[in-house]
Amino acid sequence: MKRLIFIVVITLIIVAPSTALGQTRVGFSTFGEMINIPTSSHLIGPDFLRFGFGLELNNFSPFQSSQGIYFDFEPSSKYRFGITALNKFTEEDTTDGLNPPEASPAEFGISLQRNIFTYENMSVAAGVTNIIFTESTLNPDSDNPEQILTSKTGEFSFYGMVSREQEFELYRLRWHIGIGTQKFAADVATTSSAAIGIFAGFDLKTAFLPQIGGLRILGEYDGKGMNIGTKLPLTRDYTVNLGIMQIEKIINFGKTTDVEFPGIAMGLSINFPRKIPEEILERPIGLPAAGRVDLPPGIKGEPGLLVPSGYMSPEEVQSLRDSINFAGKQIETLNDLASMLRQRVNVLQDSVQIVKTERFALEQNINSALKHLSRSLRYFYSSQYRSALEEVETAIEFNPNLALAYARRGSIFYKLGDTERAVMNWNVALQLDPEYDDIRNILRAMGENRLRVTSFRR
Repeated sequence: MKRLIFIVVITLIIVAPSTALGQTRVGFSTFGEMINIPTSSHLIGPDFLRFGFGLELNNFSPFQSSQGIYFDFEPSSKYRFGITALNKFTEEDTTDGLNPPEASPAEFGISLQRNIFTYENMSVAAGVTNIIFTESTLNPDSDNPEQILTSKTGEFSFYGMVSREQEFELYRLRWHIGIGTQKFAADVATTSSAAIGIFAGFDLKTAFLPQIGGLRILGEYDGKGMNIGTKLPLTRDYTVNLGIMQIEKIINFGKTTDVEFPGIAMGLSINFPRKIPEEILERPIGLPAAGRVDLPPGIKGEPGLLVPSGYMSPEEVQSLRDSINFAGKQIETLNDLASMLRQRVNVLQDSVQIVKTERFALEQNINSALKHLSRSLRYFYSSQYRSALEEVETAIEFNPNLALAYARRGSIFYKLGDTERAVMNWNVALQLDPEYDDIRNILRAMGENRLRVTSFRR
């Protein structure tokens, strides 16, 4: 209900008729982040206070300039207010050339703004600016005149605006558009002006100097003309501002009249970072300090608080720690598995080496066994059965699994008349080589008693 009443009051004031008087703004000396128009955001900025000064040059001969200082406070995501002090130039008296230009009294202004509505990356805000107080002399004709501040009740301006923010990789674009009275309708010295004016602007943060906030390019229409400028960060806390006021009238620079005066604006901003609550942040993790992220849901603090992207909430840190611990356990398990696999590989390599060695030894034994079998065969055919038996026994010592050796020894025993041993060795040969058909046929024949058994008895 309070929000609705605030909107209705602002709307009624905006559409009310009004007049505009002298210049009350200097480039880069107003609250907000643009040159001459206010700004809003769906997120609270990283700085709770910005302090700075601006200088606007309107002529070199005679030298004419306006100076201003400002304080821009953003205590929460909904409210913003600023204080401005201006010292405006006064045109040189050209009537007789004898009197010097009359000094203009300093002005002090107050601006207030409230965010009414936010949705995703868009915000709607309304406020009042240029609540002006100026120095004046009380009892100027007396012996003790007093300097007091008096308000200019007819010069403050009401406005309403919409802002939106978009990001494109390393670039960020903010645009603002709104309507307002008084100085947004005509910000020049005139006795009559439009009651309502439109203002709009954009703020493009580029990919240059991202570690200290990024170079920004500004463009705006403030109700009287086009202004362009740039914000060049020197450090995270100091920014140099440069711009051209009413660029479409720059050819009239130095030809100041009572209705238009282009100028060159410059200034310096000093930023005081917001103290981020300890419960929000854990520790930096090395991300660029210039980045900004929204306050995580459920964390105490102002909604939409922007914090350096190099920080994490406690929940995120705990989740990351759990993930790291789990990954550490997995790494330990994998290391144990790798160690076990290395041991198995070593065992297999040893087994392969043993097999190779045994195979080499077996091949050598087979070769030696075959040599002795060859000798036994010569002795066998020369009827030297004892010598043949000795050679077979030697062959069996080299390779006890050689079927041919047992078959040969069986034949020798058969020739020696020892049928029982002959049959036993033939069976051993058949067990070692089931495909040994010659031995199978001999055993079958013996089973049928078709072999003539000759006994040698001595």
